Amino acid sequence: MGPVHDARRSPAVPNREEDASGLHLTMPSSNPPFSALAYTVKLTFSGEIPVLGAPGGSQLIDLGNGYYRIMNRTNGMAADSWGDSANGAPARQEAWNRGGNQQWQLGSLGGNRYQIVTRGTGTALDGSGSTTVGSTTVLWTPNSSTNNEWTITGA
Repeated sequence: MGPVHDARRSPAVPNREEDASGLHLTMPSSNPPFSALAYTVKLTFSGEIPVLGAPGGSQLIDLGNGYYRIMNRTNGMAADSWGDSANGAPARQEAWNRGGNQQWQLGSLGGNRYQIVTRGTGTALDGSGSTTVGSTTVLWTPNSSTNNEWTITGA
């Protein structure tokens, strides 16, 4: 077996890059300490690993406290109200920070429809009446409008 490289003991760490499809490691030439024919790479993660590069849509992650995290499957970011409680404020996405603005409660309306309300501001996700692909989802005071209704389906 070839030499073992430990990044804690040597500054010669492989080049790394992360994008929507995952983590990419580019190993340097066969110069030491990278002269082995094969490499074992140990990755250590802190917290839950987001689903990256999965086909579109969002992923609901149960936080165990009656709230959910809504993760973008493409970039791993969380839905966030940014603390804005004004009707019509845009829903945004941000790296997961465990804040109340990223925690969402699902209120069942029956028929597989839900009202999705953020813990931080008490505002609901709202389609604002738009049927245009790519339109912005906004925040609105929870109400009985169908703009506040969302269907959740399994992936």
